[in-house]
Amino acid sequence: MLSKISSRIGHYSHIPGNVAKNHKTQRLLHTKAKANSRLAQLTQDCMSDLRKLKATPALQTTMNELKQLYYLDLQLLAEADYQALPDHAIFEPDSSEHAKERAQANQLARGVGAVAALLESYAIHAPGMTLVDAIGVAHRDYLLSAFHGGFRKLCLSDQIALTSVIRPDVLCTLGIPCPSEGKRLSIANQKLGTPQLDENHIFALADYCSSQTGHFNAINDSKRVWQLCGIDNLAVITSFISAPLDEALRILSMHKAFVYEGPAWKGIALMTPEGPYRLSKIQPGMEYTSPHWSSVTRKESESYNNKGDYRSSKLHILHAQGVRVHMFNDSNSIDECEVMLPPKPMYFIEGAEKRTSAAGAATHVYCTMKPDQSEADNRPKEPHAIRV
Repeated sequence: MLSKISSRIGHYSHIPGNVAKNHKTQRLLHTKAKANSRLAQLTQDCMSDLRKLKATPALQTTMNELKQLYYLDLQLLAEADYQALPDHAIFEPDSSEHAKERAQANQLARGVGAVAALLESYAIHAPGMTLVDAIGVAHRDYLLSAFHGGFRKLCLSDQIALTSVIRPDVLCTLGIPCPSEGKRLSIANQKLGTPQLDENHIFALADYCSSQTGHFNAINDSKRVWQLCGIDNLAVITSFISAPLDEALRILSMHKAFVYEGPAWKGIALMTPEGPYRLSKIQPGMEYTSPHWSSVTRKESESYNNKGDYRSSKLHILHAQGVRVHMFNDSNSIDECEVMLPPKPMYFIEGAEKRTSAAGAATHVYCTMKPDQSEADNRPKEPHAIRV
């Protein structure tokens, strides 16, 4: 596979870096037919190579080669295709095959880039490896230091709640300075047989909730590639961290101190190459199930649509049920009131107010995790029925 990848590096020439900045120049340089053809071919080639990807001693090298071959070109081609849309269509819902292809290209680029970055911190060289087996020493030390720093900023009641759900031996191994009451409850929970967090769980949560590592992208994007493109290889590779994360969140949901129910907010990307396709799947009356747990905030002002990045549209979840995870944030993000929502159906509805930007982009999207019971029997039953 490496020789095949190496022989094709450079086969696809880069679009100029300023292609996304100049809409008019963009249209002059690339005819729609040519751009569509190159985007389609590169997307299919990337899918083909990902289907061959396996956990072997050469995995990190292979991922770096895939990133070199596909990451930048897929992003630039998808962005060029998006910018070439007529102005009135840039923010319109579009469920066409071409819009889906553009979304796939962008998602593949994100998945390849995120997993390549993840493997700089974890050495995966065989199937079935655990997080504790794979984690690099420096990365383990960094996450543990960040976890300790966040722990010190927690109020006493949160410190007690957190230590009570961690196994006593793990508290000792990780040197967590737990309050005596928290340690007592940890021991009591173990004697009762109550599920508790082990070392794999702690590091998976700390890494996902980190404000610095960005490894949540690898977990999310690998599962989105699976959902949107039907390729599970990246998700299988990242399962060493996603599986203990999922299990940890299920354990926390059994403990009252971590349960959240109420409104939630999230910044989402709709003004990007995948935006028109994504928007076509979250119209009022539609249903969507995420392939992974989703990070939201219970404090509206902390939603990322308020922070000036690409997730500039606001998703307002009127009724959410999830797990509080701020206790695993580092000191930089511990006040963001982070909540994780399980992969359950979201039902999209008309909002109390409909706002759009000057260009006509929907900036507020409304949904709920609690369906109208009178309509529940009429809703689609297929998991991941809407592939965004």
